Amino acid sequence: MKTARFDLLFIACCNIVFADKIEQLLEQEGGMDHRQIMVRQHKRLYLVRHGETNLNRENRSQPPEAELSALGLTQVGCLAARLIYVDFDRIISSDMERARATASVIAAFTDKEVTFSELLREMKRPSEIVGKHFDDASVAHVRRDVRFHERERDWYYSDEENIFDLCERAFKAKEYVNEQPERNMVVVSHGVFIRMFFCALVTETEENALSLYWNLKYCMHVNNASISVLEFSEFDGHVRWRVRTWNDFGHLT
Repeated sequence: MKTARFDLLFIACCNIVFADKIEQLLEQEGGMDHRQIMVRQHKRLYLVRHGETNLNRENRSQPPEAELSALGLTQVGCLAARLIYVDFDRIISSDMERARATASVIAAFTDKEVTFSELLREMKRPSEIVGKHFDDASVAHVRRDVRFHERERDWYYSDEENIFDLCERAFKAKEYVNEQPERNMVVVSHGVFIRMFFCALVTETEENALSLYWNLKYCMHVNNASISVLEFSEFDGHVRWRVRTWNDFGHLT
């Protein structure tokens, strides 16, 4: 399995060190009713990031209509070929074009149904930077302002989604996924959203999810066409979401 060193450390931290931290956060908010947890259906999610786009390769901020590159289509073909051998019931995908195309290829290879949802979209960036190179001086200025005010709930540069909006949407996505009857699902989304979605899955409040996100976001890299596996099941006497695999892209070698 081809993963970066930081990704391997991240898995270890989540399953060993951060298990205690997450438990502490749950206790602070009154804990979870273990009897209620036990009646929830156990699930496994295969979190997939879309294949590469031309704007990914060019290091530019992407609009919703950004399409897969030639390499991205190849990556998605390799990903879909691997998922043929994975036991899952359904695909849920962002409705952005790059995710939609990725999910459609997976569906063609695996003969599975796809449902598209706006809840799984990538974080919306200020319109002023969309399509521009991240090294552009004007883009750097906007990104610097956004980072500086990142922890202010009501601050916006212009028309973007701030981190609090993203977290709120991640919890809505969590509720949506939990409501689905299928136990094993492929979820096709985007790099930033996948990281926030993970934080929402393993905590019970937006405050705790944000705390976890700010602590882990720089060691939670998500490659194009990678697979991260999260499982909601019993482990060491507790039933919780936990990481089984993070950022696995071995099928691309």
